[in-house]
Amino acid sequence: MYLKQLRKDYFLEKYVFINSNLDINLSSIVNDNKSEKVCSLCKNTDKSNENPKTVVDESVKSEKFNDSDTNNLSLDQNIMKRFYVSDVSHKNLSKLSVDKIQKLLLEVQTINKKMISDDLKNIQIFVNSGVLSGGNPMHNGFEITNLPIPSPILKNEIELSRKSIFDLGICPICRIINFETGGPRQILSTVSFLAFCPWNSSHPFEFWIYPKSHQYSFTSIDNNELEDLAQILRSTLGGLDNVLNNPSYNIVFHNSLNEIDSEIHWHIEISPQLSYNSGFENGFGISINSLAPEKSAEILGKASRRELASLVGVI
Repeated sequence: MYLKQLRKDYFLEKYVFINSNLDINLSSIVNDNKSEKVCSLCKNTDKSNENPKTVVDESVKSEKFNDSDTNNLSLDQNIMKRFYVSDVSHKNLSKLSVDKIQKLLLEVQTINKKMISDDLKNIQIFVNSGVLSGGNPMHNGFEITNLPIPSPILKNEIELSRKSIFDLGICPICRIINFETGGPRQILSTVSFLAFCPWNSSHPFEFWIYPKSHQYSFTSIDNNELEDLAQILRSTLGGLDNVLNNPSYNIVFHNSLNEIDSEIHWHIEISPQLSYNSGFENGFGISINSLAPEKSAEILGKASRRELASLVGVI
């Protein structure tokens, strides 16, 4: 294990060992693309309807966790809703048109706004694509759900973001955007968004998408920004597929919580699932990245720019 650097996150207490290797070993990637014979989401679905497919699960499982020494947590009064928004086809997001991805994003945004208006808390948006992602291996789409408790990762990110604003007088994510724009880890830049591999990437080809303007929620972006987001998502995911031959990945939206003093500059994090964690990573909570993020950005940037050029008709 040849470790070159121990890198700390921009403002979080998160560390990653960056391997000295500058080349990607494709044979080391776990890439299981076996599919189910029958897709559970497609039963009784009208394939002629091209509108986004939305599956709603509003069932509530009531459980009580009682401990005389701790605060009780009851789900009885917390209605948990789950929505699944996908295209009617079995195409990955990386193979859909920009227009179709924009329609999916608009549907997700509409659902998110309705959940906020219903005063639902701790709303999470994510995508699981591929066998290793933990999702439906045949039919990936956007999942929207609310949790009975805040995400510990997001809560910590919000608290440290507020501390950084108090100490430095500026949003830390705005600082990151200024720092990464035009740098060696930039993948793609559009009118409204920046895609880059973070300084302390936990995985090879991990990348983040940030809105360039200071925004607290995905629900606040307009139709032009939705189209721009669809374009950068399609270009980068298409580039990722071309480089790694359709890998598994997770997409997670980091949004402000529907609470007072719980705002954060919203963004999206994409984590390819290419290998299994080692005992060191599981035991100590410090990731080991086998490929420098600068090299990941160089490779993924070229592939993503080719995808974008193809989408806009340049090639």
